[in-house]
Amino acid sequence: MNNTALNIKNYGIMTLYKDTILYHTSETNLIYNNSKTFLFCSFHPQDYIDINTKYINVIQLKKDITLFFMVEQLVLDKFKVRIHSAFSNFFGESKSNLHKINIKNVMTFANKLKKTSLNGWFSSIEDKSGVEVALLNDNNLYRCISSNNFNHSVNTNWRFNNNNSIITGFRYKVSTLNNPLTLVINKKFKDIIEKYQKSVSSKNLIPFTIFEIILQNANISYFD
Repeated sequence: MNNTALNIKNYGIMTLYKDTILYHTSETNLIYNNSKTFLFCSFHPQDYIDINTKYINVIQLKKDITLFFMVEQLVLDKFKVRIHSAFSNFFGESKSNLHKINIKNVMTFANKLKKTSLNGWFSSIEDKSGVEVALLNDNNLYRCISSNNFNHSVNTNWRFNNNNSIITGFRYKVSTLNNPLTLVINKKFKDIIEKYQKSVSSKNLIPFTIFEIILQNANISYFD
């Protein structure tokens, strides 16, 4: 993996705006650690909760940020949009967990993002239905405004609570519902997105994934 800027013409970019809220789940309270290359966040904590989760850290963006839209393909599965990550195209490995990737490759990719004036990436989490924002770990980009204890006994499914989840007395909203993001992406994604949006409009469908919630009010444009 060389150290030149990224070629994003087959993919695109996502812009998140100042004060957008993201979530970082962890085993401890989040304390800024500049030894970490990326801070992994989600638009809703449910996408990153696992058996080790003890805290949900609420992350607020300090400024507008631009992310690499690291998506290889969108697939319309009945009325659900599936994301196939382009992760392996850029790391040269099929593994999708950075903890298992050679640290030199991780650092090289981080430098590529910086050279392309990008603040991180957006993609699916290990090619599953959840999505992530991997922020370059720069405290000029974000602040942690709260760290909340997580109770595993509480139902966290946002689909049964009007796109929110009430966890231990706190309500976690998908921030883009009030602060829409912008997508400038390759036209290869246009057909699937427009077919999905048409299906939602005609059948009054409830979103199945966080990405589908994002698409509800995203500002989207396409390029050749």
